[in-house]
Amino acid sequence: MVPAATSVPSRLPIELYRDVVQHVSARHLTTLCTVSSTLRHEAERVLYHTIQLYEPQRVRSWSLTIAGSERLGVMVHSLTLPQSFSVDIDQDTANLVQESLRIALRKVINLKYLKITGGLRYPCLDLSLLAGCPFRLLGLSGNLAAKEADALKFLSEQPYIHSWSPGLPFLFRPQSTRTIPDGILPHLSELKLDASRMLAHIPKWPLRGLVVRIQHFGNGLDGMDRLHLFQDTLTSLRCSGDRASFDHLEQHILVIARSVPKLKHLKYWLVLYSGILMIYDLRNLLPSICQLTELETLLLMLHTVDNGPAGCNDSDHAREVARDFLISCPSLRRISFRAERSTYLCFVKDPSGDVHMEAFKSIDEEWEWHA
Repeated sequence: MVPAATSVPSRLPIELYRDVVQHVSARHLTTLCTVSSTLRHEAERVLYHTIQLYEPQRVRSWSLTIAGSERLGVMVHSLTLPQSFSVDIDQDTANLVQESLRIALRKVINLKYLKITGGLRYPCLDLSLLAGCPFRLLGLSGNLAAKEADALKFLSEQPYIHSWSPGLPFLFRPQSTRTIPDGILPHLSELKLDASRMLAHIPKWPLRGLVVRIQHFGNGLDGMDRLHLFQDTLTSLRCSGDRASFDHLEQHILVIARSVPKLKHLKYWLVLYSGILMIYDLRNLLPSICQLTELETLLLMLHTVDNGPAGCNDSDHAREVARDFLISCPSLRRISFRAERSTYLCFVKDPSGDVHMEAFKSIDEEWEWHA
């Protein structure tokens, strides 16, 4: 005689269900949806919280599901959509995708983070689909492929965005002298720009964090003269430059120090031709760095195209350079240099003023912010 299966209590602590679904793959979460209504709710909460869509079939399938279920729509908090598809689709299919997506976007009322991928050939996401949607974004990433007026109208409808990574092309043409009007994105605190020239088009936002790729044309730093707009609020700055930037490295750092003197965290990343920096003394940057009297963390990620370190020949040399920086800059607590094999030499100054190395430790994690 086969023993009867042990019965499972009809009600278990909700924390137990949440522990279960947090450790299950997406494929098995789908299976859990058939076990019980409570497990289905918790599994769906995980499955629909963060959605990433790239192909037309998935966009349409997801859109139809959300369009038919307000309960699932309110679970979506983060959404990735393609600006365009990598495969050709006929016009009828494109119209069906667009219409189903239009309905679905009006059901995701709790959406907080929207990422638009693309630059591919076949259009998918028209900005008109986002116009009038009830969600209020906190983060936006990706290019808004639309006319300037339409893009600005959409941004004006999303006043609570605090992080933005606009991508390229930007809202305005490079030769344009226009800036985003005051009052748009009034709470923006984190901005990531793919080109420093884009700084010429942004207003005085209350930025705390900025990521920017520095460009240098002619005798000036393209757009970097606008950094001073954020001197009262900016505390974290991440810069990258190309190999042509080396001749202007000290100028870059000086412009930064004079423009945003209240920085607490600075990362400068630069890739160079092999051997070009092996004889360069990073202490040439000290006069400018010392002007940042509130700086606490400094990352100088200078390395060569073959992934070798630059500016510090070995750990002993790096320690000597780090000590000079940490002693010369009273507020500085940690400094990091590029080492071999994509690792970093991190040096810290303890409360007594002694300098010691935290071997091959990257301190870059605290710089991450997500749109």
